[in-house]
Amino acid sequence: MELRQKIGVYVDEIVGRDLGLPSWLERSLGPGPRPDGVREWIATATDVIFYRIVYRVPTLAYALGDRPEAEGERQAEYDRLVKACEDCRM
Repeated sequence: MELRQKIGVYVDEIVGRDLGLPSWLERSLGPGPRPDGVREWIATATDVIFYRIVYRVPTLAYALGDRPEAEGERQAEYDRLVKACEDCRM
């Protein structure tokens, strides 16, 4: 099982058992998924956690840390995740 898939299983379990979320994740995505947006919320939470691991985001204040200055794949992924998080909170 690849890392992203393992993270998805973990997030699904947290949501399914109504366990507490890390504060940085809750600030970005909200306290939990809307009834009509569970799949999208879990997918976004999985991607955010994966991003934190891959790019070694050290802060506990913000899920994604600061926006990368250099244009490229990391900045594009950051921007995509910011938008996805906003969509999950709406």
